[in-house]
Amino acid sequence: REFDANVPYSHNGWIDSVYILNEKKENLMSEIDELYDELYNIFKTSDIEKYKLKTSERYYELCNSFYLSPFEMKRREVSFIPKFKGIIQRDSIEQYILKFYGNGRVVGINIPFEPVALKFFSDNEEDNLIYEQALFHRKKTGDKLSLIR
Repeated sequence: REFDANVPYSHNGWIDSVYILNEKKENLMSEIDELYDELYNIFKTSDIEKYKLKTSERYYELCNSFYLSPFEMKRREVSFIPKFKGIIQRDSIEQYILKFYGNGRVVGINIPFEPVALKFFSDNEEDNLIYEQALFHRKKTGDKLSLIR
């Protein structure tokens, strides 16, 4: 069923992003691996400021979608960086496969039969793993991929 709705925000998302479906898959995987490693190092060092820079576009749109106030947005920052009892680890990029969305303007990766996300886990068997939602787009030709969702 279709219906009209008015929402008090506007998201551009990837509507003006570059079409990336025809790019070399190995180049996309390599670029995503670099981003995966950046997030891994951010999580290992608990560098909230670097995390906020890396995820600002995604976080802003997410908070708007949930009608969060600036105060609520700030309060949620403490949960950005996962807390593990053991040492945080990541999987090898070779385990992942590419997935395209947004009419070829958005790319993500996943391990088969797992969520489309970057996987982080602990060396402590009692600790859980987390999936960092990570869908990427290229804003302009020549730009690096950046997180959009």
